[in-house]
Amino acid sequence: MMSTPNPPLPLSQQHWVPVEPAFLVTLAQRPCLERLDVDVRRVMLMRDSRLLPADTSSGRDLRPRPTVSVEIKPKWGALPHAHTVPPQHRAAKLGTSRYQLHQHLKAATGAIEVPSEYDPLDLFSGEAGRVWTALQALGRSPQNNFLTAVDGKPGGLHSASLALLGPCRAVHDTPGAALLTVVRDVLVQEDALAQILDVQRLCSTDIHAVHAQYQALLDAASPEVREQGTLPPTPALEAALSLLRDYLTSCTARDCALLLALRRESSGGGPMRPQTAEAPGRVTLHSGGAVFYRLTVIDLDRKPVSKLARHLALDAEIMRVAGGIEPAADHDLE
Repeated sequence: MMSTPNPPLPLSQQHWVPVEPAFLVTLAQRPCLERLDVDVRRVMLMRDSRLLPADTSSGRDLRPRPTVSVEIKPKWGALPHAHTVPPQHRAAKLGTSRYQLHQHLKAATGAIEVPSEYDPLDLFSGEAGRVWTALQALGRSPQNNFLTAVDGKPGGLHSASLALLGPCRAVHDTPGAALLTVVRDVLVQEDALAQILDVQRLCSTDIHAVHAQYQALLDAASPEVREQGTLPPTPALEAALSLLRDYLTSCTARDCALLLALRRESSGGGPMRPQTAEAPGRVTLHSGGAVFYRLTVIDLDRKPVSKLARHLALDAEIMRVAGGIEPAADHDLE
């Protein structure tokens, strides 16, 4: 029996459109767009994934309901391969997620007061209980990993939950638990997290081994070859380049975000269903009724190879804290 293929990763709809220079010059006058490149002749037009189209389930929309959006930056949901990790780092890196290790560095340098309890290993586990644990932790300490908005306007978790579902009897100690329950049901129903994890696992090689391969490539190139940007093809070269490509692609997936748009269904009932390219998904509420949703993966700009040195330096700072050594106070933690 042939297996059913996984649905494609839900990416935002994108279209290249031509633009006039005068339009870009006008945009660049806005405070948040001073650095806009006004010399381009095409721009990418993307759907606002924070919003949903009007609800036509009852034939008309007599009382428009707000759209609540939830953005999650899940980070790296796996651990590196043991044989690629330096022996002195294995206790930390093979027992704790990279996000948790980074949290302790930020706490040690004063960037945050208390490390978040959120662990990407829980969110990516595919187990409803662990996904719930991860979402509760994000609700308590969102930092920049969990954002909510109502009709595109940023707001807190509790107000977003009220806008979507109205007053609900709290059954958990997390504010906005009703909204988090909906988010959990969507994430468990959809395959997006599993697909992101597959891309992250394209390269589970530790940064030390990746950077060593990159440095070996640079060392093997003469100044003339570096200037031309080409090296003679060899099996070792192809293996090193493949590792670099997989690592940068994996890093892109480690830093992507999930954007979930939600709106309470205006009428009727029906079964839960995953989203398709043509229609939003649907989850039923434990209190009755249902919520329409559209889940989109965003922030997929590919990481450049120039990031490798910074990744290695940040890893060294994280490992100093993991080993009980104070990091440099001026290190860039973003």
